[in-house]
Amino acid sequence: MDNAKNNLQTDAAYAFAAMDRAADEWTGGWDGEDTDDTLDCEVRIWGSDKPYVATGARPLWSEVEAGVFSHFYSSGTKLPAGTYRCVMRHDHGICLRKVEAKNDDVVLLPDPVAENLIKEARKFWLAGEDFRKLGFLHKRGFLLTGPAGCGKTSIINQIADHMLRELGGLVLLVDDPTRAELVLSNLRQVEPERPVLAVIEDIDAMLGDGREERLLSLLDGKTQFDHVLFIATTNYPEKLDHRLQARPSRFDRVEVIRAPSAQVRRAYLEKRVPDLGGAELERWVELSEGFSIAHLKELVLAVRCLGCDLRETAVRLKAGLRQKHTSESFARSRMGFGQASR
Repeated sequence: MDNAKNNLQTDAAYAFAAMDRAADEWTGGWDGEDTDDTLDCEVRIWGSDKPYVATGARPLWSEVEAGVFSHFYSSGTKLPAGTYRCVMRHDHGICLRKVEAKNDDVVLLPDPVAENLIKEARKFWLAGEDFRKLGFLHKRGFLLTGPAGCGKTSIINQIADHMLRELGGLVLLVDDPTRAELVLSNLRQVEPERPVLAVIEDIDAMLGDGREERLLSLLDGKTQFDHVLFIATTNYPEKLDHRLQARPSRFDRVEVIRAPSAQVRRAYLEKRVPDLGGAELERWVELSEGFSIAHLKELVLAVRCLGCDLRETAVRLKAGLRQKHTSESFARSRMGFGQASR
């Protein structure tokens, strides 16, 4: 807990220093109105009531270096739609760095769980007024669990693609919950209505050293955020604190994304290898029983791009599914540059 406090206070100190610099540089007003030549700010330290808020002037976005945006300098009211990470710049505090995301082409697969999540996410963005009428923040959370490679990231990519293209929103990749909380506070000062998809992949890797409390604060703490959809993933749900899984308003839906059925594998192969058909397509489907989407991708690449034998590749991949790799197996293996020592 002490480490978490120290990290947050360090981040806040950098942010405060950046505000001081912004205050020194601020000389003008907005829309012809006179303003003080200082920025009156409060900085959120662990346990205080508010995030830091600029009250002496309206904060706007500024591109402080290529693809890195700070809200302490006045040059623009809207971030470009896209995917961002939180970064620390000692001269500017906590900023958003634009990420040029490159992914495989999205394949729409006939999986009922995935289809339902994607549809619900689209309905969520249209339901903001309904949330407000009932007195609730427009906020929701999905937690996707299941084996590695079964399509959790693909679901997120489809949700993100729709939000970026159709709504002009922002995707925030969360690496540190404390910085994400501060940056969302900044964002809501400048763009209070902007749709945000906050993605927390491998959430189990963020646990330990008091970080559970920081995650809980981001998801459902004193500083709550409007117009945000949180989506987290994990391959190890048993590692998660019960408080993360068992309470709606943190994660309202917890779904298991399982290995694809024969129908889903067939649809994937028809999309990726369109010249397959009839008996040959069914042979691929049969040999890929138990494969994840990641395994299907490797099957296609190995056979169609590298000229490997279909059956041999399928056998290799299935052996990898059954085998549990540990460091002890390295000593027993004959593979490598030399013989095992005697």
